[in-house]
Amino acid sequence: MKHVFMVGPTRTGSTALFRALSKSPELSQTKIKELNYFFNDQWESGTYDDHVLQGTSSVSFEASPNYYMYSKYIAPRIKKFDENAKIVIVLRNPIVRLESVINLILMKRAPDRFNGFDHVLESQNFDGPKLGDCPDYYVTMESDYLMHVRPWVEEFGSKQVAVFYYENIKNQDFLKQVCD
Repeated sequence: MKHVFMVGPTRTGSTALFRALSKSPELSQTKIKELNYFFNDQWESGTYDDHVLQGTSSVSFEASPNYYMYSKYIAPRIKKFDENAKIVIVLRNPIVRLESVINLILMKRAPDRFNGFDHVLESQNFDGPKLGDCPDYYVTMESDYLMHVRPWVEEFGSKQVAVFYYENIKNQDFLKQVCD
């Protein structure tokens, strides 16, 4: 089976893209969107394909945004699992994405922890993170695109890694470009 992994920071359209690709008979998605299979030792067990919905397709895909944040560790694991895997990275204007993350947190996750966009910017420790010092550190660290994209390109090469932009999702050719 061929494998495609969608990675990218949160709030860049991975859920919308996963849903759109799920409708294609040419692809078989994982049973859950954010499988996060490569985070623990199970990835060496060889049971990944057991987590893919079985169909007639020989191409599986997964969308786990957490792989992006930990690309330095996850990219080599996926490479060891399938050196021919394709990586799809969806990015978004970092300021717009950050604002979207903050709004999501404010609305759904922990409204008592956040006081808006300015609070997040003021709470950052730009000299480097210290555990517990800055609970919002990772919210903005995801926007360091070069740091997170580079390990994928170094591991798989530019022919196996495709970068797309959220702002182009509404383009009618977008899904065709992703599939190609």
